[in-house]
Amino acid sequence: MSSRTRILLAGAVAFAAVFALIIGGTVALLVLRGGAGGGDRPTASATSIDTTVPATDPVPTPDPETTPTGEAEFCWYNAEEKRTSVDPSGHIAGGGLQMAVPQGIDWQHQTSLPYVPALDDVSVITTPVDENWVALMAVGGVVWQPGYEFPGTEKAAQRVVDCFAGSSGPWDSMVSKRHVESTTTEAVEIGGLSGHRTDAVLVFDQHKLTKTSGTILTAIVLDAPDGPVLFFSDIPRENTDLQAKRDAAIQTLVVV
Repeated sequence: MSSRTRILLAGAVAFAAVFALIIGGTVALLVLRGGAGGGDRPTASATSIDTTVPATDPVPTPDPETTPTGEAEFCWYNAEEKRTSVDPSGHIAGGGLQMAVPQGIDWQHQTSLPYVPALDDVSVITTPVDENWVALMAVGGVVWQPGYEFPGTEKAAQRVVDCFAGSSGPWDSMVSKRHVESTTTEAVEIGGLSGHRTDAVLVFDQHKLTKTSGTILTAIVLDAPDGPVLFFSDIPRENTDLQAKRDAAIQTLVVV
């Protein structure tokens, strides 16, 4: 087991409610990406997002004993995340969102994606791209911190990318220094659903990898009839083939 696997798997054990479902009997390197809770706030290099909850914002629970006060957590992780969907043949599905699995690549499957906030019922595919390193794509539902209003797809997409990029867990074993080179957010419509897509180019300044020096993080949050849903990917910036497969996979997204 690699050092990155040990470090990130240790984080996952901290949240025993989230277990990895392994296909092919092999622990996917992704399990890796730590436990589903308590990730560090993004570093200063990450895109700044206003985390203030205005006093006029409505809260869904009026009971003073259960209504939170003050600001929402910048990176809130769903400790009660659970798997309720079943992946159809040739697809992954989570939170009501379904995606066709790109062909021509040996994918491993995972049902945990730590350090991605506000996530539920996630399904993940990973493939090795370097020693002790994987690329990944995932779909799942979005659940916001209880007692706080969902801020909309734009802020949610930005928040997902910022929290993953800023957390130490996904990187520490192989990347000791990194910075966000650029971030873009745009409105999208996919499968008849509207939402927002955020892409961030994360550059590895000091690392132990040999085939990649950075990654592209992509978060797409869509408004669905039963609540917001998420597509997330982490693809090496040099790997244009995987980037093309990511873009093709995004076009297959559909709510079921």
